[in-house]
Amino acid sequence: MKHNWIKGKKKLPALAVCAALSCSLLAGCVDQSGGDTGEGTADSGASSQPESVETMLEITDPEEKAAVEAAKAKVQGMEDEPRIIATSPSTAEICDRLELDLVGVCSSSISELPERYAEAEEVGTAMAPDMEIVASLDPDWILSPATLQADLQPKYEAIDTDWAFLNLRSVQGMYRSIQELGEIFGREEQAQAMVDEFTEFYEDYKDTNEGKEAPKVLILMGLPGSYIIATENSYVGSLVELAGGENVYAGTDQEFLTVNTEDMKT
Repeated sequence: MKHNWIKGKKKLPALAVCAALSCSLLAGCVDQSGGDTGEGTADSGASSQPESVETMLEITDPEEKAAVEAAKAKVQGMEDEPRIIATSPSTAEICDRLELDLVGVCSSSISELPERYAEAEEVGTAMAPDMEIVASLDPDWILSPATLQADLQPKYEAIDTDWAFLNLRSVQGMYRSIQELGEIFGREEQAQAMVDEFTEFYEDYKDTNEGKEAPKVLILMGLPGSYIIATENSYVGSLVELAGGENVYAGTDQEFLTVNTEDMKT
């Protein structure tokens, strides 16, 4: 898992977290051909054997471990529960599963936030939190998506608080970070329950689909006048990879590509 080390008076590593929907989304990627490969599949290679869940979720970076230990010690040294703000629906959902209380949450017209946070103060949208409201809540930690780090980090530095920018780009990163958040905030049991749930599902999924042909997958998102291609570096791309699919636009360091229909790979 990649970490973004943040310069400033207070800092936390950027944790890699995604919305906790991987099990249901992976279930939608199973081979529905009933074993009948038919014409046009002879060139598809057999699905490679995925790595074990333990290997995928193992945290080996010593700097990463040290940062988590430092944050954990800081939380344990506080007299009261940490005051946490989650500035996106996905981070709020993860906090809910970890049974973390929040003093502030984002406002959203398209996502329903957990009932647990019905009384929490709304701090504005994920892309543009109202920093006057954020500062008035006197947060100890702010959790935000890493994709907004360039815009939000200077604002968080200005109010002198700790923060973590959560990476919502892969299933593996999500569960590694769930473990880290659980350790930092004393929610190890809740975090392990989520990891166990994924492990049970994924091992069963691998057994069910072992030896099946690996389909070539194009992940296409339509926009007015153009299309966006999701690569293996995106969250949905990581789902395809875990499900045994072959992304036809693999081999780039970008999450999304803009292409014309005439240039699309087949």
